[in-house]
Amino acid sequence: MHKKILQLFIINICVLYSITVGQTLLEENFEYNAGSLDTVSNFSWVKYDGDFNPVQVIDSNLNYPGYPSSNIGRMIRIVASTSSSMDYYRAFPSQNSGTIYCSFLLKVINTEYIPGSTSALGQYFTGFYSSGKYYPLICIRRGSTDTTYRLGIQVNEHHPQVEWYYANLNINQTYLIVFSYTFVDGDSNDIAALWINPELTPTPPAPTVSQVSDTLDLISSLSSIGIVQNRDFGMISPNAYIDGIRVAKNWSDAPLPIQLGMMMASYVGNNSILLEWETVSEINNYGFYVEKFNKQVNDYITIEESFQPGAGYSLQPQKYSWLDENVNEISPIYRLKQIDNDGLVTYYGPIMLNPNSVRESNKIPQKYELSQNYPNPFNPKTTINFSLPNSGFVKLSIINILGQEVATLVNDQMEAGTYSVDFDASQFTSGVYFYKIIANNFVDVKKMILTR
Repeated sequence: MHKKILQLFIINICVLYSITVGQTLLEENFEYNAGSLDTVSNFSWVKYDGDFNPVQVIDSNLNYPGYPSSNIGRMIRIVASTSSSMDYYRAFPSQNSGTIYCSFLLKVINTEYIPGSTSALGQYFTGFYSSGKYYPLICIRRGSTDTTYRLGIQVNEHHPQVEWYYANLNINQTYLIVFSYTFVDGDSNDIAALWINPELTPTPPAPTVSQVSDTLDLISSLSSIGIVQNRDFGMISPNAYIDGIRVAKNWSDAPLPIQLGMMMASYVGNNSILLEWETVSEINNYGFYVEKFNKQVNDYITIEESFQPGAGYSLQPQKYSWLDENVNEISPIYRLKQIDNDGLVTYYGPIMLNPNSVRESNKIPQKYELSQNYPNPFNPKTTINFSLPNSGFVKLSIINILGQEVATLVNDQMEAGTYSVDFDASQFTSGVYFYKIIANNFVDVKKMILTR
């Protein structure tokens, strides 16, 4: 029987680190245990007001196609209550010029308690927070029915009105919300803007609504994002889920950076390795180089002939590959070097292979089989074995408890044999997952448990 050891280390995340240091100021995917937000975040989130109803981290998440902080980690729930509920903020590097963007996913559960459709100011529930004030305020009020609501923006608490988006938004539907605050030289001229489900384009589209300050600009810098549950003169925040918060200096680093959906490496023959990667979306992408770790210099060396031109700007998946034909290392380590058209660089990886390969006999398996992963439970790595009596196209994927595919380990034509695939779940939260194989007409699913 042929036994082929196929070691695949999958990277299934949006961005490993920012395109430029300091551009992405904060990314919050609530990758904590379920529980009170301040406690489970090790007090990264600070409670500043209220006595009851702490914001809770919930064991689920929100999904929005094309958004990089979608379907990652967990989410929080803010609660409408007639008691004094707790409010929170989380700090990011202080900013005092230019435009600051914040994007997040919002799913309002119901319209109970929130201000009525004729309320002029509604009730704010998030915004940039500084010294007890919000700049701007993201406000909510009921829509034309009990199952709809509307959002608006108020540049600061001293402005006499809220700029409301005229259309109804539906409860129990996930929306991508982006807001910004722009520091403008001079007095009474700072600008706040709001986008609801914006087009994910390289540059900001026209905002859904915006507002210019008509009073003295009372803020000189911003350094926190806030979450509000508290009552304000009888008005109450919504029952809602919030997820995937991103704060950045650039539009392209908030709602839409370059997203790497998959990176995989596998042996092709005795001395060759095929690297494959796929982007979910691209902005300003000049291209990729493959880099290999050199133990003698203790650093990565760029392989000049590995360059793969990027798609520039694309909202569609793009596939890339490169073949390293002369591999002499025992355990080679690679990473990707992505370059923007303006020269900015991002690194993805690393990805490491173990080249063990053993042939036990000339027999092939008699039947299809998907074995239980080992170890199980695991943290963070486990091995999945499967047998193929016939050659064919094989897909082996990881599925979360919600039935969503979160990683693809194998997606290729394979010969008959017995295979072993290593799954590295370093980027995943604790919980129950499933792994599913589809090979010709054979389908099987098994459960595994990740403990962190």
